[in-house]
Amino acid sequence: MKSIQYNGSLYSPPQYTTGDGIWFKSFNEAAINSKKLLSWDLPTFISMISMYYPLGDTTLITEIKKNPWMSAVTEKGIELFDLPPHGFRFAKANVIADHFFNLLIEELAFACQGYSTGYLLLSGGLDSRIIACALREGINQGQIKTEITALTWGKKDSRDVRIAEMVSSELGFKWKNIELQPSTVLKNIDLAVWKLGCITNGYHLHGMSWVVENIPADSLIIAGSFGDGIGRAEYSGSHILELSSLRPFNRFGLIKDEYVSFLHNQSVVPLSDLGKRFPWTYKYEIAEIERQSQYMRNLIAHAMSILDQNSNLHQAFTSRKVFSYMWSIHPSLRNDGIYRRILDTYNGNIAGIPWARTNRSLSGNTGHVDPELSRSFNNYREWIATILYDQLFAMLDFDLFRHVKVLNIDNVYRLGKIVKEGTNGYHASNAFLWLIGLSRFNAMLKELGIEVMVPEIQPARFRSVNKSKRSRYFLSSLLRNNMYFLTREKKLYKRCRKKFLIWLFLLKHPFKTERNS
Repeated sequence: MKSIQYNGSLYSPPQYTTGDGIWFKSFNEAAINSKKLLSWDLPTFISMISMYYPLGDTTLITEIKKNPWMSAVTEKGIELFDLPPHGFRFAKANVIADHFFNLLIEELAFACQGYSTGYLLLSGGLDSRIIACALREGINQGQIKTEITALTWGKKDSRDVRIAEMVSSELGFKWKNIELQPSTVLKNIDLAVWKLGCITNGYHLHGMSWVVENIPADSLIIAGSFGDGIGRAEYSGSHILELSSLRPFNRFGLIKDEYVSFLHNQSVVPLSDLGKRFPWTYKYEIAEIERQSQYMRNLIAHAMSILDQNSNLHQAFTSRKVFSYMWSIHPSLRNDGIYRRILDTYNGNIAGIPWARTNRSLSGNTGHVDPELSRSFNNYREWIATILYDQLFAMLDFDLFRHVKVLNIDNVYRLGKIVKEGTNGYHASNAFLWLIGLSRFNAMLKELGIEVMVPEIQPARFRSVNKSKRSRYFLSSLLRNNMYFLTREKKLYKRCRKKFLIWLFLLKHPFKTERNS
Protein backbone atom coordinates (compact mmCIF):
# COMPACT_ATOMS: atom_id res chain seq x y z
CA MET A 1 0.00 0.00 0.00
CA LYS A 2 1.47 3.34 -1.00
CA SER A 3 1.79 6.33 1.31
CA ILE A 4 0.16 9.55 0.18
CA GLN A 5 2.59 12.02 -1.38
CA TYR A 6 2.19 15.60 -0.07
CA ASN A 7 5.04 17.40 -1.86
CA GLY A 8 3.74 20.74 -3.10
CA SER A 9 0.24 19.99 -1.80
CA LEU A 10 -1.73 22.47 0.30
CA TYR A 11 -2.21 19.74 2.92
CA SER A 12 0.25 17.62 4.81
CA PRO A 13 -0.11 16.18 8.33
CA PRO A 14 1.79 18.19 10.97
CA GLN A 15 5.09 17.11 12.43
CA TYR A 16 6.67 18.50 15.59
CA THR A 17 10.19 19.32 16.75
CA THR A 18 11.97 20.88 19.71
CA GLY A 19 14.56 22.36 17.39
CA ASP A 20 17.14 19.57 17.59
CA GLY A 21 16.47 18.24 14.08
CA ILE A 22 14.35 15.33 15.30
CA TRP A 23 10.74 15.29 14.11
CA PHE A 24 7.74 13.53 15.62
CA LYS A 25 4.29 12.74 14.24
CA SER A 26 2.50 13.76 17.44
CA PHE A 27 2.85 16.63 19.90
CA ASN A 28 3.06 14.24 22.85
CA GLU A 29 6.06 12.43 21.39
CA ALA A 30 7.88 15.74 20.95
CA ALA A 31 7.04 16.85 24.50
CA ILE A 32 8.08 13.55 26.09
CA ASN A 33 11.36 13.42 24.17
CA SER A 34 12.26 17.07 24.72
CA LYS A 35 15.48 17.66 26.61
CA LYS A 36 14.69 21.34 27.13
CA LEU A 37 12.87 23.19 29.87
CA LEU A 38 9.43 23.93 28.42
CA SER A 39 7.48 27.17 28.76
CA TRP A 40 4.02 28.40 27.84
CA ASP A 41 3.76 30.24 24.51
CA LEU A 42 1.54 33.02 25.85
CA PRO A 43 1.10 34.93 22.54
CA THR A 44 -0.61 31.81 21.19
CA PHE A 45 -3.25 32.21 23.92
CA ILE A 46 -4.71 35.33 22.32
CA SER A 47 -5.03 33.73 18.87
CA MET A 48 -6.58 30.60 20.37
CA ILE A 49 -9.13 32.68 22.28
CA SER A 50 -10.06 34.93 19.35
CA MET A 51 -9.67 32.69 16.28
CA TYR A 52 -9.50 29.17 17.80
CA TYR A 53 -6.20 28.36 16.09
CA PRO A 54 -2.54 29.42 16.47
CA LEU A 55 -0.67 31.51 13.94
CA GLY A 56 2.38 30.22 12.10
CA ASP A 57 4.18 27.12 13.34
CA THR A 58 3.53 27.78 17.03
CA THR A 59 2.06 25.45 19.63
CA LEU A 60 1.12 26.16 23.25
CA ILE A 61 4.72 25.34 24.19
CA THR A 62 7.36 27.82 23.01
CA GLU A 63 10.03 25.17 22.47
CA ILE A 64 7.86 22.87 20.32
CA LYS A 65 7.12 23.94 16.74
CA LYS A 66 5.30 22.43 13.77
CA ASN A 67 6.94 22.06 10.38
CA PRO A 68 6.39 25.16 8.21
CA TRP A 69 3.46 25.47 5.83
CA MET A 70 4.21 24.20 2.31
CA SER A 71 7.17 22.12 3.40
CA ALA A 72 8.34 18.54 3.74
CA VAL A 73 10.53 16.98 6.41
CA THR A 74 13.38 15.13 4.68
CA GLU A 75 16.58 13.41 5.79
CA LYS A 76 18.44 16.60 4.88
CA GLY A 77 16.06 18.83 6.87
CA ILE A 78 13.13 20.99 5.82
CA GLU A 79 12.37 21.34 2.12
CA LEU A 80 10.30 24.45 1.41
CA PHE A 81 7.91 24.67 -1.56
CA ASP A 82 6.97 27.76 -3.50
CA LEU A 83 3.44 28.81 -4.43
CA PRO A 84 1.99 29.21 -7.92
CA PRO A 85 0.97 32.78 -8.79
CA HIS A 86 -2.55 34.13 -8.71
CA GLY A 87 -3.81 35.42 -12.02
CA PHE A 88 -6.59 37.16 -13.93
CA ARG A 89 -7.22 34.54 -16.62
CA PHE A 90 -10.64 34.57 -18.27
CA ALA A 91 -12.51 31.45 -19.35
CA LYS A 92 -16.17 30.59 -19.73
CA ALA A 93 -17.83 28.86 -16.79
CA ASN A 94 -18.24 25.56 -18.66
CA VAL A 95 -14.55 25.53 -19.61
CA ILE A 96 -13.43 26.22 -16.03
CA ALA A 97 -15.86 23.64 -14.63
CA ASP A 98 -14.86 20.88 -17.07
CA HIS A 99 -11.12 21.36 -16.59
CA PHE A 100 -11.46 21.71 -12.81
CA PHE A 101 -13.59 18.56 -12.57
CA ASN A 102 -11.18 16.52 -14.70
CA LEU A 103 -8.25 17.65 -12.56
CA LEU A 104 -10.16 16.52 -9.46
CA ILE A 105 -10.78 13.08 -10.99
CA GLU A 106 -7.06 12.83 -11.78
CA GLU A 107 -6.15 13.84 -8.21
CA LEU A 108 -8.57 11.33 -6.67
CA ALA A 109 -7.49 8.52 -9.02
CA PHE A 110 -3.91 8.98 -7.85
CA ALA A 111 -4.94 9.14 -4.17
CA CYS A 112 -7.02 5.92 -4.48
CA GLN A 113 -4.24 3.83 -6.05
CA GLY A 114 -3.46 0.81 -3.90
CA TYR A 115 -6.69 0.96 -1.86
CA SER A 116 -9.48 -1.56 -2.40
CA THR A 117 -11.79 0.36 -0.04
CA GLY A 118 -12.01 4.00 0.94
CA TYR A 119 -14.18 6.31 3.02
CA LEU A 120 -15.57 9.66 1.89
CA LEU A 121 -16.53 12.22 4.54
CA LEU A 122 -19.80 13.44 3.06
CA SER A 123 -21.86 16.33 4.41
CA GLY A 124 -24.84 18.19 3.01
CA GLY A 125 -22.50 20.81 1.58
CA LEU A 126 -21.28 21.30 -1.97
CA ASP A 127 -17.59 20.45 -1.66
CA SER A 128 -18.00 16.84 -0.59
CA ARG A 129 -20.81 16.45 -3.14
CA ILE A 130 -18.45 17.54 -5.92
CA ILE A 131 -15.87 15.03 -4.63
CA ALA A 132 -18.52 12.29 -4.52
CA CYS A 133 -19.41 13.04 -8.15
CA ALA A 134 -15.74 13.00 -9.17
CA LEU A 135 -15.22 9.65 -7.44
CA ARG A 136 -18.25 8.13 -9.17
CA GLU A 137 -17.13 9.50 -12.55
CA GLY A 138 -13.62 8.17 -11.98
CA ILE A 139 -15.07 4.75 -11.12
CA ASN A 140 -17.29 4.79 -14.21
CA GLN A 141 -14.31 5.69 -16.40
CA GLY A 142 -12.22 2.88 -14.89
CA GLN A 143 -9.65 5.27 -13.41
CA ILE A 144 -10.67 4.48 -9.81
CA LYS A 145 -10.99 0.88 -8.58
CA THR A 146 -11.68 1.70 -4.92
CA GLU A 147 -15.01 0.79 -3.31
CA ILE A 148 -16.27 3.92 -1.56
CA THR A 149 -18.33 4.15 1.62
CA ALA A 150 -19.67 7.58 2.57
CA LEU A 151 -19.58 8.67 6.22
CA THR A 152 -21.68 11.53 7.60
CA TRP A 153 -21.80 12.82 11.15
CA GLY A 154 -24.77 14.61 12.63
CA LYS A 155 -28.22 14.28 14.16
CA LYS A 156 -30.83 12.37 12.19
CA ASP A 157 -33.20 15.31 11.78
CA SER A 158 -30.60 17.64 10.24
CA ARG A 159 -30.29 18.79 6.64
CA ASP A 160 -26.72 17.52 6.43
CA VAL A 161 -27.59 13.95 7.29
CA ARG A 162 -30.70 13.71 5.13
CA ILE A 163 -29.04 15.37 2.12
CA ALA A 164 -25.86 13.27 2.41
CA GLU A 165 -28.00 10.13 2.46
CA MET A 166 -29.78 11.24 -0.73
CA VAL A 167 -26.49 12.02 -2.50
CA SER A 168 -25.02 8.63 -1.50
CA SER A 169 -28.12 6.81 -2.71
CA GLU A 170 -28.14 8.64 -6.04
CA LEU A 171 -24.46 7.83 -6.65
CA GLY A 172 -24.71 4.24 -5.46
CA PHE A 173 -22.32 4.51 -2.50
CA LYS A 174 -22.69 2.69 0.78
CA TRP A 175 -23.52 5.19 3.53
CA LYS A 176 -23.34 5.39 7.31
CA ASN A 177 -24.35 8.15 9.68
CA ILE A 178 -22.33 8.80 12.83
CA GLU A 179 -24.68 10.25 15.42
CA LEU A 180 -23.38 12.98 17.70
CA GLN A 181 -24.20 12.78 21.41
CA PRO A 182 -23.36 14.90 24.48
CA SER A 183 -20.69 12.28 25.27
CA THR A 184 -19.09 13.15 21.90
CA VAL A 185 -18.26 16.63 23.22
CA LEU A 186 -16.53 15.21 26.31
CA LYS A 187 -14.63 12.65 24.26
CA ASN A 188 -13.50 15.27 21.75
CA ILE A 189 -12.14 17.60 24.44
CA ASP A 190 -9.69 14.91 25.54
CA LEU A 191 -9.00 13.84 21.96
CA ALA A 192 -7.95 17.40 21.07
CA VAL A 193 -5.69 17.48 24.12
CA TRP A 194 -4.03 14.08 23.79
CA LYS A 195 -3.77 13.91 20.00
CA LEU A 196 -3.55 17.55 18.82
CA GLY A 197 -1.69 19.42 21.54
CA CYS A 198 -4.76 21.54 22.43
CA ILE A 199 -4.23 23.88 19.47
CA THR A 200 -7.64 22.79 18.27
CA ASN A 201 -10.55 22.59 20.68
CA GLY A 202 -13.02 19.72 20.85
CA TYR A 203 -15.81 21.73 19.18
CA HIS A 204 -14.25 21.04 15.77
CA LEU A 205 -13.72 17.26 15.96
CA HIS A 206 -17.36 16.17 15.49
CA GLY A 207 -17.51 12.44 14.64
CA MET A 208 -13.75 11.96 14.25
CA SER A 209 -13.51 10.04 17.51
CA TRP A 210 -15.83 7.40 16.00
CA VAL A 211 -13.73 7.25 12.84
CA VAL A 212 -10.52 6.83 14.84
CA GLU A 213 -12.05 4.00 16.89
CA ASN A 214 -13.91 2.14 14.13
CA ILE A 215 -12.20 2.57 10.76
CA PRO A 216 -9.45 -0.03 10.11
CA ALA A 217 -5.88 1.22 10.43
CA ASP A 218 -4.18 2.40 7.22
CA SER A 219 -7.54 2.97 5.50
CA LEU A 220 -7.95 5.71 2.93
CA ILE A 221 -10.17 8.58 4.09
CA ILE A 222 -11.11 11.36 1.65
CA ALA A 223 -12.26 14.80 2.76
CA GLY A 224 -13.28 17.93 0.87
CA SER A 225 -12.43 20.56 3.48
CA PHE A 226 -10.49 22.74 1.03
CA GLY A 227 -13.26 22.94 -1.57
CA ASP A 228 -14.84 26.24 -0.58
CA GLY A 229 -11.53 28.09 -0.70
CA ILE A 230 -10.12 26.55 -3.87
CA GLY A 231 -13.28 26.04 -5.89
CA ARG A 232 -15.34 29.07 -4.92
CA ALA A 233 -12.73 31.37 -3.30
CA GLU A 234 -14.83 31.43 -0.14
CA TYR A 235 -13.54 31.36 3.43
CA SER A 236 -15.95 31.33 6.39
CA GLY A 237 -18.75 32.48 4.13
CA SER A 238 -16.89 35.43 2.57
CA HIS A 239 -15.36 35.74 -0.89
CA ILE A 240 -11.62 36.52 -0.99
CA LEU A 241 -12.35 39.97 -2.45
CA GLU A 242 -14.25 40.76 0.77
CA LEU A 243 -11.49 39.68 3.15
CA SER A 244 -8.86 41.60 5.07
CA SER A 245 -5.68 40.42 6.76
CA LEU A 246 -6.04 38.24 9.86
CA ARG A 247 -5.75 39.93 13.24
CA PRO A 248 -6.24 38.28 16.64
CA PHE A 249 -8.11 40.25 19.31
CA ASN A 250 -9.11 39.98 22.95
CA ARG A 251 -12.42 38.13 22.63
CA PHE A 252 -14.59 38.34 25.76
CA GLY A 253 -11.76 40.25 27.49
CA LEU A 254 -10.20 36.93 28.53
CA ILE A 255 -6.68 38.42 28.37
CA LYS A 256 -5.82 41.03 30.98
CA ASP A 257 -5.75 44.50 29.41
CA GLU A 258 -2.14 45.18 30.38
CA TYR A 259 -0.91 42.15 28.40
CA VAL A 260 -3.05 42.48 25.27
CA SER A 261 -0.74 44.74 23.24
CA PHE A 262 2.38 42.64 23.83
CA LEU A 263 0.67 39.31 23.16
CA HIS A 264 -1.04 40.65 20.04
CA ASN A 265 2.18 42.04 18.58
CA GLN A 266 4.04 38.81 19.24
CA SER A 267 1.26 36.61 17.90
CA VAL A 268 1.21 38.29 14.46
CA VAL A 269 4.97 37.94 13.83
CA PRO A 270 4.32 34.74 11.80
CA LEU A 271 2.07 36.75 9.48
CA SER A 272 4.92 39.20 8.80
CA ASP A 273 7.25 36.28 8.15
CA LEU A 274 4.68 34.78 5.78
CA GLY A 275 4.61 38.02 3.75
CA LYS A 276 8.40 37.89 3.44
CA ARG A 277 8.38 34.28 2.27
CA PHE A 278 5.52 34.80 -0.21
CA PRO A 279 5.62 38.42 -1.46
CA TRP A 280 2.23 39.52 -2.72
CA THR A 281 0.94 42.27 -5.00
CA TYR A 282 -2.81 42.37 -4.40
CA LYS A 283 -4.78 42.41 -1.16
CA TYR A 284 -6.82 39.36 -2.12
CA GLU A 285 -3.64 37.31 -2.63
CA ILE A 286 -2.42 37.75 0.93
CA ALA A 287 -5.99 37.23 2.19
CA GLU A 288 -6.07 33.84 0.46
CA ILE A 289 -2.52 32.87 1.42
CA GLU A 290 -3.22 33.78 5.05
CA ARG A 291 -6.47 31.78 5.10
CA GLN A 292 -4.77 28.76 3.59
CA SER A 293 -1.67 28.89 5.78
CA GLN A 294 -3.43 29.80 9.03
CA TYR A 295 -7.18 29.09 9.05
CA MET A 296 -7.18 26.04 6.77
CA ARG A 297 -3.88 24.60 7.94
CA ASN A 298 -4.04 25.39 11.67
CA LEU A 299 -7.75 24.89 12.33
CA ILE A 300 -9.59 22.84 9.72
CA ALA A 301 -6.73 20.66 8.48
CA HIS A 302 -5.16 20.36 11.94
CA ALA A 303 -8.42 19.02 13.37
CA MET A 304 -8.75 16.61 10.43
CA SER A 305 -5.14 15.49 10.82
CA ILE A 306 -6.19 13.37 13.77
CA LEU A 307 -7.40 10.90 11.14
CA ASP A 308 -3.87 10.77 9.71
CA GLN A 309 -2.50 9.36 12.94
CA ASN A 310 -4.33 6.08 12.37
CA SER A 311 -5.33 6.12 8.69
CA ASN A 312 -4.30 7.88 5.49
CA LEU A 313 -6.21 11.12 4.97
CA HIS A 314 -6.41 12.69 1.53
CA GLN A 315 -7.68 16.26 1.41
CA ALA A 316 -9.18 16.72 -2.05
CA PHE A 317 -8.70 20.01 -3.92
CA THR A 318 -5.13 20.29 -2.57
CA SER A 319 -3.04 18.84 -5.41
CA ARG A 320 -0.78 21.41 -7.02
CA LYS A 321 -2.42 20.99 -10.43
CA VAL A 322 -5.88 21.70 -8.99
CA PHE A 323 -5.16 24.78 -6.92
CA SER A 324 -2.63 26.19 -9.41
CA TYR A 325 -5.31 26.16 -12.09
CA MET A 326 -7.96 27.75 -9.89
CA TRP A 327 -5.57 30.43 -8.63
CA SER A 328 -4.77 31.36 -12.23
CA ILE A 329 -8.44 32.21 -12.85
CA HIS A 330 -9.67 35.77 -12.26
CA PRO A 331 -11.02 35.78 -8.66
CA SER A 332 -14.40 37.14 -9.76
CA LEU A 333 -14.97 33.91 -11.74
CA ARG A 334 -14.35 31.61 -8.78
CA ASN A 335 -17.92 31.31 -7.51
CA ASP A 336 -20.97 29.06 -7.19
CA GLY A 337 -21.32 29.02 -10.98
CA ILE A 338 -18.45 26.53 -11.30
CA TYR A 339 -20.12 24.03 -8.97
CA ARG A 340 -23.49 24.66 -10.62
CA ARG A 341 -22.06 23.82 -14.03
CA ILE A 342 -20.37 20.64 -12.76
CA LEU A 343 -23.54 19.35 -11.10
CA ASP A 344 -25.79 20.25 -14.04
CA THR A 345 -23.45 18.52 -16.48
CA TYR A 346 -22.78 15.47 -14.38
CA ASN A 347 -26.13 14.52 -12.90
CA GLY A 348 -29.34 16.54 -12.95
CA ASN A 349 -30.72 14.60 -10.00
CA ILE A 350 -27.68 15.49 -7.89
CA ALA A 351 -28.03 19.13 -8.95
CA GLY A 352 -31.65 19.16 -7.76
CA ILE A 353 -30.81 17.96 -4.25
CA PRO A 354 -30.76 21.01 -1.93
CA TRP A 355 -27.66 22.53 -0.40
CA ALA A 356 -27.73 22.19 3.40
CA ARG A 357 -26.75 25.82 3.93
CA THR A 358 -29.73 27.27 2.04
CA ASN A 359 -32.10 24.28 1.70
CA ARG A 360 -32.25 25.11 -2.03
CA SER A 361 -30.46 23.62 -5.01
CA LEU A 362 -27.87 25.63 -6.92
CA SER A 363 -29.96 25.52 -10.09
CA GLY A 364 -33.32 24.41 -11.40
CA ASN A 365 -36.19 23.20 -9.25
CA THR A 366 -35.21 22.10 -5.79
CA GLY A 367 -36.43 18.64 -4.87
CA HIS A 368 -36.75 16.79 -1.57
CA VAL A 369 -37.03 19.93 0.58
CA ASP A 370 -38.11 19.27 4.15
CA PRO A 371 -38.59 22.58 6.01
CA GLU A 372 -38.73 20.73 9.33
CA LEU A 373 -35.12 19.57 9.13
CA SER A 374 -32.64 21.29 11.41
CA ARG A 375 -30.11 23.58 9.74
CA SER A 376 -27.44 22.59 12.27
CA PHE A 377 -26.10 19.04 12.32
CA ASN A 378 -25.27 19.25 16.05
CA ASN A 379 -26.64 20.50 19.38
CA TYR A 380 -23.27 21.39 20.90
CA ARG A 381 -24.26 24.83 22.17
CA GLU A 382 -27.43 23.50 23.81
CA TRP A 383 -25.62 20.56 25.40
CA ILE A 384 -22.75 22.75 26.63
CA ALA A 385 -25.19 25.28 28.13
CA THR A 386 -27.41 22.69 29.83
CA ILE A 387 -26.77 19.03 30.53
CA LEU A 388 -22.97 19.28 30.26
CA TYR A 389 -22.46 22.69 31.83
CA ASP A 390 -21.78 21.78 35.46
CA GLN A 391 -19.44 18.96 34.49
CA LEU A 392 -17.56 21.19 32.04
CA PHE A 393 -17.29 24.16 34.40
CA ALA A 394 -15.82 21.89 37.07
CA MET A 395 -13.00 21.01 34.65
CA LEU A 396 -11.73 24.62 34.54
CA ASP A 397 -8.39 24.92 36.37
CA PHE A 398 -8.50 28.39 37.91
CA ASP A 399 -5.20 27.76 39.70
CA LEU A 400 -3.57 27.34 36.28
CA PHE A 401 -5.28 30.48 34.97
CA ARG A 402 -3.89 32.50 37.90
CA HIS A 403 -0.48 30.90 37.48
CA VAL A 404 -0.05 31.96 33.81
CA LYS A 405 -0.94 35.55 34.88
CA VAL A 406 -2.28 36.79 31.53
CA LEU A 407 -5.85 35.46 31.85
CA ASN A 408 -8.59 37.64 33.34
CA ILE A 409 -10.25 35.40 35.94
CA ASP A 410 -13.30 37.64 36.35
CA ASN A 411 -14.00 37.45 32.63
CA VAL A 412 -13.56 33.68 32.63
CA TYR A 413 -16.43 33.55 35.13
CA ARG A 414 -18.41 35.98 32.92
CA LEU A 415 -17.77 33.74 29.94
CA GLY A 416 -19.20 30.82 31.89
CA LYS A 417 -22.32 32.88 32.55
CA ILE A 418 -22.64 33.79 28.85
CA VAL A 419 -22.33 30.11 27.90
CA LYS A 420 -24.97 29.07 30.42
CA GLU A 421 -27.38 31.78 29.26
CA GLY A 422 -26.94 30.59 25.67
CA THR A 423 -25.98 34.00 24.28
CA ASN A 424 -23.21 34.42 21.70
CA GLY A 425 -23.40 30.63 21.39
CA TYR A 426 -20.74 29.67 18.84
CA HIS A 427 -17.93 31.96 19.96
CA ALA A 428 -18.64 31.59 23.67
CA SER A 429 -18.76 27.79 23.39
CA ASN A 430 -15.48 27.69 21.46
CA ALA A 431 -13.61 29.91 23.94
CA PHE A 432 -15.12 27.95 26.85
CA LEU A 433 -14.09 24.58 25.43
CA TRP A 434 -10.57 25.79 24.74
CA LEU A 435 -10.12 26.95 28.34
CA ILE A 436 -11.35 23.53 29.46
CA GLY A 437 -8.94 21.94 26.99
CA LEU A 438 -6.09 24.09 28.34
CA SER A 439 -6.90 22.85 31.85
CA ARG A 440 -6.90 19.23 30.68
CA PHE A 441 -3.73 19.84 28.64
CA ASN A 442 -1.89 21.05 31.74
CA ALA A 443 -3.09 17.98 33.65
CA MET A 444 -1.92 15.73 30.80
CA LEU A 445 1.55 17.27 30.84
CA LYS A 446 1.77 16.70 34.58
CA GLU A 447 0.76 13.06 34.06
CA LEU A 448 3.64 12.78 31.61
CA GLY A 449 5.99 14.28 34.22
CA ILE A 450 6.40 17.54 32.32
CA GLU A 451 6.45 20.89 34.11
CA VAL A 452 5.84 24.01 32.06
CA MET A 453 7.34 27.36 33.07
CA VAL A 454 5.58 30.71 32.78
CA PRO A 455 7.79 33.26 30.94
CA GLU A 456 8.17 36.70 32.47
CA ILE A 457 6.20 39.38 30.63
CA GLN A 458 6.35 42.99 31.69
CA PRO A 459 2.78 44.31 31.86
CA ALA A 460 2.12 47.55 30.00
CA ARG A 461 0.79 50.57 31.81
CA PHE A 462 -2.89 50.36 30.97
CA ARG A 463 -4.89 53.53 30.53
CA SER A 464 -8.60 53.25 31.22
CA VAL A 465 -10.87 53.78 28.27
CA ASN A 466 -12.34 57.29 28.26
CA LYS A 467 -16.07 57.92 28.24
CA SER A 468 -16.28 58.77 24.53
CA LYS A 469 -14.57 55.50 23.59
CA ARG A 470 -16.80 53.60 25.99
CA SER A 471 -19.81 55.15 24.28
CA ARG A 472 -18.55 54.11 20.84
CA TYR A 473 -17.83 50.59 22.04
CA PHE A 474 -21.29 50.38 23.59
CA LEU A 475 -22.98 51.72 20.45
CA SER A 476 -21.13 49.33 18.12
CA SER A 477 -21.93 46.44 20.44
CA LEU A 478 -25.60 47.48 20.52
CA LEU A 479 -25.73 47.68 16.72
CA ARG A 480 -24.10 44.26 16.33
CA ASN A 481 -26.53 42.67 18.76
CA ASN A 482 -29.55 44.25 17.08
CA MET A 483 -28.32 43.46 13.57
CA TYR A 484 -28.22 39.82 14.60
CA PHE A 485 -32.00 39.78 14.33
CA LEU A 486 -32.10 41.60 10.97
CA THR A 487 -31.19 38.48 9.04
CA ARG A 488 -32.69 39.51 5.72
CA GLU A 489 -31.14 42.96 5.85
CA LYS A 490 -27.73 41.50 6.66
CA LYS A 491 -27.92 39.03 3.77
CA LEU A 492 -29.01 41.76 1.34
CA TYR A 493 -26.21 44.05 2.50
CA LYS A 494 -23.65 41.25 2.16
CA ARG A 495 -24.80 40.35 -1.36
CA CYS A 496 -24.73 44.00 -2.49
CA ARG A 497 -21.33 44.60 -0.93
CA LYS A 498 -19.88 41.48 -2.56
CA LYS A 499 -21.18 42.49 -6.01
CA PHE A 500 -19.83 46.01 -5.58
CA LEU A 501 -16.37 44.79 -4.54
CA ILE A 502 -16.22 42.39 -7.51
CA TRP A 503 -17.31 45.19 -9.90
CA LEU A 504 -14.70 47.54 -8.42
CA PHE A 505 -11.99 44.90 -8.68
CA LEU A 506 -12.88 44.19 -12.31
CA LEU A 507 -12.57 47.89 -13.13
CA LYS A 508 -9.04 47.95 -11.74
CA HIS A 509 -8.00 44.47 -12.87
CA PRO A 510 -9.84 43.31 -16.01
CA PHE A 511 -9.77 39.79 -17.39
CA LYS A 512 -6.72 38.54 -19.25
CA THR A 513 -7.10 36.13 -22.14
CA GLU A 514 -4.31 33.84 -23.32
CA ARG A 515 -3.57 36.41 -26.03
CA ASN A 516 -3.09 39.45 -23.79
CA SER A 517 -1.89 37.77 -20.57
